[in-house]
Amino acid sequence: MKKATLISFVIVLFLLSLVGCKKSTPICAPTNSTPDYEKTVQAGIIETKTAVAAIGTITPTSTPTTGWEVVGNAGFSAGTAYYTSLYVYEGTPYVAYEDVANNSKVTVMKYNGSTWEVVGNAGFSSGVAKYISLYVYNGIPYVAYEDEINGTSHWGATVMKYNGSNWEDVGNEVFSGGDVDYTSLYIYYGTPYVGYMDASNSHKATVMKYNGSIWENVGDAGFSAGGAQDVSLYIDGGTPYIGYRDEGNSNRATVMKYNGSSWENVGDAGFSAGTASDISLCAYNNILYISYKDAEYNGKATVKMYSGSGWSKVGSSGFSARTIQYTSMCVYNGERYVAYGDGGNNYKATVMKYVNNSWQAVGQAGFSAGVALTISLCIYDKTLYVAYQDSANNSRITVMKYKDN
Repeated sequence: MKKATLISFVIVLFLLSLVGCKKSTPICAPTNSTPDYEKTVQAGIIETKTAVAAIGTITPTSTPTTGWEVVGNAGFSAGTAYYTSLYVYEGTPYVAYEDVANNSKVTVMKYNGSTWEVVGNAGFSSGVAKYISLYVYNGIPYVAYEDEINGTSHWGATVMKYNGSNWEDVGNEVFSGGDVDYTSLYIYYGTPYVGYMDASNSHKATVMKYNGSIWENVGDAGFSAGGAQDVSLYIDGGTPYIGYRDEGNSNRATVMKYNGSSWENVGDAGFSAGTASDISLCAYNNILYISYKDAEYNGKATVKMYSGSGWSKVGSSGFSARTIQYTSMCVYNGERYVAYGDGGNNYKATVMKYVNNSWQAVGQAGFSAGVALTISLCIYDKTLYVAYQDSANNSRITVMKYKDN
């Protein structure tokens, strides 16, 4: 019996050693996929943050062989994790999250080739953190998040970076000066930009950047027509773009860009057919792409693109099997991918690719062991990585990958 156990242990070590990485350019769409745990999730699966944690009591099940494989161990975080954000830098996956095991502060971990390890200290933020957004630039991890102000019910924007030994503030802590929501981070040639819903400006969209000494507004603060939810920031060719659910246009999707002096609409404001949520924005070769949960199509997934004349759908609107949660969109060498929690497969993780004028599952639809929440997608050297809160492993984080040849 002991001999059999030893052989099993050796086999496990061998399988872990096969998890490798190759060099290439990482393609990540920094996304704010609306991890709002207080809202009701359709089909009655999740109703509150407490209920989400309760899902974690599900007994872990083995993941079917679908071409997707676990990176390291499933459920590797110390405890329950919320607001997961993934970035893959030169083949090394990093993940940031709200760490319940460390007083709901921010923790960042990376995969070193055999195990997941903490970057710096676990729970390094000064207080509770929400809406965490991760970016790695030149090997330096940055995180933006909603920072609870001195234990109050107020939340300001904070950005921190890892200097090789400690996490330090980029500029002032809580630089926004007022309450924010849906923080989304992008680093462009070393300059951090953050977009968010700005409570100090009627809950409209604001984007700020760090100029090396202070945080300054990019254009006017509160530039959107109405309140901005589900904010997703992307910078393409030096131009900042922001996608959001536009309260000024019946909660439909709007994308705006900064033209050097002011913010202007990209195409029509409120261009989605109905309410758009769980928004993820990215760009490739001067073409903008946006994925979202489309209320006009019973909460199914829709992707649209803008190439200079107007917004057009990519494939069919509402192409997912059923309602979805938490979209994350990436484009790699012109190939379009979107990840989401798939209501057609018990809200397990699914990644779809646009092939031959239709959306097709990568590997198998619903490949995760259980319900997958706050999904984050990143692509590196033709390898797709997905991070999510894993209900089959006590609501801890799992990262899986798939080599798409």
